[in-house]
Formats: sequence, C-alpha cells, structure tokens
Amino acid sequence: MSSNTLNSSAYPAYPAAKTVNCDIITADGSLCTGCRIENGKIVPALGGVQNTLCAFTDVKAAGYSAAAGAYFVCADKKVFYSADGLSFSELAALEGEEPFIFGQREGAEAKLYAVGNGKCVYFGGGAGGEKAFDCGICGGVIKNGRLFGIDKGDKFRLRWSGAGGAFDQAEDINGAGWVRLDGAGGGILNLIIYGERLVAVRENGLSVFSAYGTPENFKAEGKGLHISGVCKNTAAVVGNKLIFCADGGLFCYNGAKIERLDCGLIEKTENPVCAAANGGLYLLGAYAKPLERNAVLVYDTASGLAYFADAPANAIVASGGGVFAYSAGNACRLARGGTFCFEGTIDFGCAKQKYLKTLEIAGAEGADIQLSNGRATRAFKDAKNALRADMRGVNFTFKVKGNAEITALRATAEVLDGI
Repeated sequence: MSSNTLNSSAYPAYPAAKTVNCDIITADGSLCTGCRIENGKIVPALGGVQNTLCAFTDVKAAGYSAAAGAYFVCADKKVFYSADGLSFSELAALEGEEPFIFGQREGAEAKLYAVGNGKCVYFGGGAGGEKAFDCGICGGVIKNGRLFGIDKGDKFRLRWSGAGGAFDQAEDINGAGWVRLDGAGGGILNLIIYGERLVAVRENGLSVFSAYGTPENFKAEGKGLHISGVCKNTAAVVGNKLIFCADGGLFCYNGAKIERLDCGLIEKTENPVCAAANGGLYLLGAYAKPLERNAVLVYDTASGLAYFADAPANAIVASGGGVFAYSAGNACRLARGGTFCFEGTIDFGCAKQKYLKTLEIAGAEGADIQLSNGRATRAFKDAKNALRADMRGVNFTFKVKGNAEITALRATAEVLDGI
C-alpha cells in the first residue's frame, strides 16, 4: 500500500446537520402582553394606552354611573370624582376601610353614591354632595330597588333595605331585614348580581339567592357550591358565567355548578385584588410573575386564551367610555392600539446544539426584536422580512415589540445530529 493512501475509517465523519423550520407564534409557552394569538398571527389587544397622574394612593374601590355621568375612586379616606375616568378631583372626605359604590335614581335624577362609615358622598345632576347614612354594611349592590349588603360586624349576615331604595332602612316584614347564612360556606366576601339572582361570594363557596318582591319570597337556591380559598374581589359576570379566583386557579359558576377554567396563565399570577368584565373578557388585577409587577390578566371566555395588559390595577371599571385601571397615583385607560410585547422560547423540538441561521418576520409594520440564547443577545430595530440570526445554542428566546399585527414569525436552524 502506498504511504500516500488515506484510510478514511481512521477519521470520524463530521456530524451531519439537518435544516429545521419553526413557527414561533404557535409554539407552546409564549407570553403575550398587550397582544393575543389569533389564527396564527400576533394581534394587538388590550393594553395601557393612556395614563394620567392622580392624587390618590391607597385605592379601595372604584365605580361608574352612565346615568349620573360620573366615575368615583375611593382612596385615602376620600372620594375622588371624574367625568371622563382619567382626570380626578377630590370630592369629599369619607372614612372607612371598606367603602362601596352604587348607583340609584331619586325621582328623575340619577346619582352615584360612595358609602363609608356613617355617611355617603354622591354626585348627580352635575353637582356633588354628602349626607349622613349609617347602614352598617359593606359590599353593597342594588337589586330590584333594594340595597343588599354584608353586615360589617357579622360577615355571615346578609342585609337588605326596604323597597323604597337604599335609604329605606326601617325593619319590617316587607321592609329592611337580614338573614344569617350557614357556617360551612364561610364569611361573605362580595355580593354579585348574576342575571336574576343575587350571589354571595363566600370564603368557601357560593350561595345563590332569589330576591324578588317581598322578603318572604327571598330564598336560597343551588346546592353543593363549595370550593375552598375563594379570593375576595375577584368575581365578575361575563356572559352567562360568574368567574372568580380560588385555590387552584380560575373557576366559573354557570348557573348549575362550579367548574374549573383552563387558563394556564393564572398560574403565573399571585395576590389577585380586583376584577371586572368587558364584553366577553374577564379582567383580573394581580401580580404578574413573568413581568415582575402588577398587571391585568385578560381572559377571553370565547377562545379560552389569556394575556396580560401591562397596567397596575387595585380597582377596574369597565364602562361605556372604556376600561380603566386605578392604582396608586395613576389612572390608566386600557384599549387596543398601544405597544405590545410577545415573548416565545423554542428548541426546534430537541435538546441538541443548533445553529440559528435566519429569522423571518412579516406584518403591516416593522417591529423590534431581541434574540437570546441565554448567553448572548442580539437586537434588531424596526425589523422586516428575513434577518440573519447567526447564533448557536440549544434554546432561543424571541422578544418582539410592535404596534401592528404580525402575520408571520419563523426561525430556521441547522440541528447537528450526533451532538
């Protein structure tokens, strides 16, 4: 054999590589803030689009009346008034740790009331005022012309006013009265109007009441509605569902039973403090762990999809004028059209080493992209079309910020077999 002959078996073959394409938008585990996934596209959704600095700090409650043309925020033992939901001014002082807000007509005039310890503050007919009102309740709601509420001194006791309205407090067989609920459900946290029913949201379940006509016709309905660890101020009615948080996730009452909702994003929240409904959306103010700050979780009851709206909220109001989130020093309008953020991580289906070759993005406008392999980061400003990624790694994270719909976001990599 010639000394120049090459014995190929002595040299291992270079690992073969195969080209793999991945749709980043539809990959599992993506995080959407101010956007949602629809038909394989990233679509702008609710986000904080307008912020106004406000004088209030410790927000306890917020409410709205279209008829009275007023928004209220109860904070710092005061009531703040606004005509547009954003610009607030102090209306009056209001003592109490559990203020509540309700609307009621007095003759031809609609008024919005905030109730605290021993008095109420109101706005109606273009002017505000206050008067003594010692009703002894919190969490009040108006139903069938009566004010229902939770007894401040006994959270198992449900109270109601007379048929003459909130200020008809004279106890009588057909007037004001109360009933004490069983001990198994725990104390009453909130009262919610659910269609023609009144629901007492309790520490360990729900109690459903028919509250028509005179008190002798008031009766409890629904059995076996027990669930542990219900979170206060998280119940809201979306369509025919009463949705709320409890130990283990997000749940709904459909008029017959309590069911758990499939919402994985709820597991990335903690300390829920408020909720509201807007169309088919359930809105929950909570701490968003991936964002490391307070935000609003938005759950779409039709699609089952969820995302975050990047706005802190201690109280949320959904009105004809929009959706507003209130927190310390801030009033924020939530709407579609702000800057959104989409974040997704892919491994191209295996734990092997890869060479990320290209990234392709398509949409009505350009977007800013950050690409990371966990050690290094590359940034692309106002990116459009195909980009040269030129990065090696096992897992790749893509963070995209934009304002317009993104119709495609794909990556191409060479996966090294044998590595």
